[in-house]
Amino acid sequence: MTATQKKEARTFQEGKVRYKYINSIRSTGYTFRTAIGELVDNPIDAGATQIEVIMESNNNDELTRVMVVDNGSGMDRQEILNSYTLGANRDYGKTDIGKYGKGGTEGSLSLSRKKITISRKNGEITSLGYDLDLIRQYDTWGTCEIAITPDMEALLPEGNGTVIVLEHIDKAKMKCSTLRKRLMSYLSRTYNNFLTDINNKISLNDKIVRSYDPLYLHQSKSELLQSETIKHKDCEIKVTAAYLHKGIDPTIRSRGEGGWSRTQGC
Repeated sequence: MTATQKKEARTFQEGKVRYKYINSIRSTGYTFRTAIGELVDNPIDAGATQIEVIMESNNNDELTRVMVVDNGSGMDRQEILNSYTLGANRDYGKTDIGKYGKGGTEGSLSLSRKKITISRKNGEITSLGYDLDLIRQYDTWGTCEIAITPDMEALLPEGNGTVIVLEHIDKAKMKCSTLRKRLMSYLSRTYNNFLTDINNKISLNDKIVRSYDPLYLHQSKSELLQSETIKHKDCEIKVTAAYLHKGIDPTIRSRGEGGWSRTQGC
């Protein structure tokens, strides 16, 4: 640090993250699918094997609430507070999906005015959340304590785990039934590797999400030819080739959605 920088550092003042800025990042480019995907990424990084997504709607098929329940490692109060920091600071492993510590919050903001995190870790339950009405009132970003009701506690899995609740949803651009159908397809494709492990499960409104299988590897008449991992900078790209023997039904998928035409080039 130079002498000038040291002088400037002595006068450094922390600034507020005001409501106007928070409201502006609600339009950062997330779709419904990718926003919910952020809430699925986090439990996978926390070691979850069971993830349940619940979408609720009113009589007009308008999305009213989304809940994501997982059996991951859970969070204590400090960890939940950190998760609400815009740019959460934690140690990221090489295999972690998250990298920047902001997707879970920004994705939620793109959909709802209120988010609640309820988590149990080592027998202790903690609940915190954000409420945009309070943030507008105090004109600064922050979280608040959420009273834990019996209904909330009942959502938690046995042992460690977390429930995310999105309420006051005002950014859903489609009917709930359409969003649910698109989310099912997105989850099956995006989390294909996670779902191929028989110990892992993702469900959407009690319907099991099946892994998308573009190479038909789950069919006996598909032959794996070669698999190669290409390293590029800090990333690894796995390239797989398979031979589809005569007799594979091009209209029926063993797992996942879609027929032959939707898998060409995969």
